[in-house]
Amino acid sequence: MTKESESRRRLILDRIGTLPLDTLIYRAPKDGRSEVERRAQCIDALVTDLAAAPASLLCFERDETLVARDRRRVVEASHRIRQPIEHRHASATDEPLLAIPDALAWAWARGGPWRRRCRGTSERRPSV
Repeated sequence: MTKESESRRRLILDRIGTLPLDTLIYRAPKDGRSEVERRAQCIDALVTDLAAAPASLLCFERDETLVARDRRRVVEASHRIRQPIEHRHASATDEPLLAIPDALAWAWARGGPWRRRCRGTSERRPSV
């Protein structure tokens, strides 16, 4: 989204808004904890929520610096809730649907009129 023109950004978000999606953005507050700790907290909340959802696969965008830590965290969280969660990491070229959360996260972070274009999206701040 950062390289797109404003009109293209609006078009992308408007098209996403026509899809039958309910999206939830997990966001741990910047409260002195590291990004690693905040990401782990979000993954814990995501795994817990997925256990109650009809989802069958959790797919993260591949970032080699995060893959091992993410996998470990998903497995640990799955054990805590006693339900395995199938998960994988993929590149955006291998999994084109990863463009949707990227676009929504970009718009959500910008706030204002960009956030208002994120129809069907809400935010969850996992508890510590």
